[in-house]
Amino acid sequence: MDEDHLYLGMPSWVEGLHQSLLDGRGIREYQEVPSRLRRLTIDEAIILQTFPENYEFIGPKSKIFTQIGNAVPCKLAQVVTEAVKQELLDLA
Repeated sequence: MDEDHLYLGMPSWVEGLHQSLLDGRGIREYQEVPSRLRRLTIDEAIILQTFPENYEFIGPKSKIFTQIGNAVPCKLAQVVTEAVKQELLDLA
């Protein structure tokens, strides 16, 4: 996988974080995230979590991010429930 677009030829920040955890050096603060890595927008997070386009969120941005982040991706939930339903039908 080509990650040049994330790291611009620099060492991977994520790999560095994981290595510091494995070495017992503790968790780095969010403020230490490289400035070249930006936060997802609400629209990007909605797409990643597979919410329907017309789904309406209510509240300030921080609460919307919480709602999106705490959600099970909609399409994943659909696939799991369909599989469980089929298993139950097969048992009947």
